[in-house]
Amino acid sequence: MNFPSEFPQNRYDVVSMFDVLEHIEDDYSTLKIIHRNLLKNGGYLVLTVPAYMWMWSSFDERGGHYRRYNRSSLTDVLEKSGFKVKRITMFITLLFPLAVLVRFFNKAKAVKSESGLKIPKKNINNVFTKTVYFESFLIKKGMDLPFGLSLLAIAQKT
Repeated sequence: MNFPSEFPQNRYDVVSMFDVLEHIEDDYSTLKIIHRNLLKNGGYLVLTVPAYMWMWSSFDERGGHYRRYNRSSLTDVLEKSGFKVKRITMFITLLFPLAVLVRFFNKAKAVKSESGLKIPKKNINNVFTKTVYFESFLIKKGMDLPFGLSLLAIAQKT
């Protein structure tokens, strides 16, 4: 992968990628470019990715995902591309059991689920939103969540 020479070099304190990396076929090369060309020394990469390959579904295929991650696979690709992982935590933990049930039900019935593509009704969406806000409060307080639908990683260029 070539990096455009007109792009500013080692200029950024923070690069963020929220649900992006899973859409890139060569995640390692992309992270290496961010590490080598974009971030200043000491700069941070903040990213989120979907969790667990066993949760793979038609939603991932329609979304153009190449993979899902677990803590180990995300740590591995970050470290191989030169980053020092400062923190990895799961999130969307409280909704995880419901999502697992829906995925397994849809796989058992061979249903190509539309879940995740439409915004739920206002009352349901409000419950989901408050749940994620509550989890973000816990994460900000330093709590790492043990499982969930997604991973949040903070990595540093050293």
